[in-house]
Amino acid sequence: WLFSWDNYTKPLDSGVEIIVAVIDSGVDYLHPDLIDKMWINPSCAHLNCRQHYIDGLSINDMNTQSAYVDCIEQCSFGYHGLGCANDVGPYGTINGMDSFGHGSHCAGIAAADVNNDHGIAGICPNCKIMTLQIFKDSSTTGFCGYSSVYQAQQYALDYGAKVTSNSWGGGGYSTTIEDYWMQLYSAGTINVTAAGNDTTNISSTPYWPACYGSYAGTPMENMTLSVMCTRNDGDGCSFTNYGSGPGCKTFVSAPGWNIGSIQMWSNPWGDDAYNEYGTNDPDSGITFISGTSMACPLVAGLAGLLYSLYPGLSNEDIINSIAGGAENTDDLLSYMYTDNYDGDDCIE
Repeated sequence: WLFSWDNYTKPLDSGVEIIVAVIDSGVDYLHPDLIDKMWINPSCAHLNCRQHYIDGLSINDMNTQSAYVDCIEQCSFGYHGLGCANDVGPYGTINGMDSFGHGSHCAGIAAADVNNDHGIAGICPNCKIMTLQIFKDSSTTGFCGYSSVYQAQQYALDYGAKVTSNSWGGGGYSTTIEDYWMQLYSAGTINVTAAGNDTTNISSTPYWPACYGSYAGTPMENMTLSVMCTRNDGDGCSFTNYGSGPGCKTFVSAPGWNIGSIQMWSNPWGDDAYNEYGTNDPDSGITFISGTSMACPLVAGLAGLLYSLYPGLSNEDIINSIAGGAENTDDLLSYMYTDNYDGDDCIE
């Protein structure tokens, strides 16, 4: 019943909005699979920037794109979300437009449009995508800093995101970041994180943000949900992090091998710097990437889907439903060099 097409795509009840905040490199909000799925800041809805694509204008017409970008730049609160905190502008350059394609690929997995004769279908067709940019490029200096993470978390909290999707990691522990996760979790948000791609036991070597609140037996055990990666044959990805405790543990596993999702479509900067995650071929529009980065938005999209179908459920209800509905695969990492892991319940 849950996955019948009518229930999968049925409109939400009036007044219900399920926001998935993608904390990443930004989101290509001009992409035809995402443009109608983007959350719009209610403080700026009067600008009606979508009007620039009406009257038969081509979705990839650069003049149309420029008009749309000019319009959303008038929103000092961030029209679709935030750009990097230390970039130029009130909330960063072009309000969270993707800088190199990673965030758009993840956003597509979670909530790409359906029944539009283009690209892919996201896990949660009725979710809205909030873009919260914390990377300005893919270089070693591309991270916008912890200040951008704090700002992204605060923004998600302020505007009622039901799910955050976090396909990023590394660096040290931050008390401030942990405090924001706790605030979001206490407000009913589900925070999904990628477990990481280092073949590391995160129970003994913590990986952030996957390990914030992922400690077994603690009051905030589910404050963040760390997702491992499986291949299309059901085995674990050879690179996935894992962990069963004591200490940090992974929550669940999900497909993350050779996952097809959208390529970036738009190019507001007029160069090819954004084109690192695909050929930008409008005729195909799909690129395939592997990683726990792809498994994370799949679970985030599933959480959003459950919220959209059952808006009265709490975040703990949905977390328990995801864990309880996953298939146990005891041999998930049998080919790896250790059996000390959790997350052997797999989302299919």
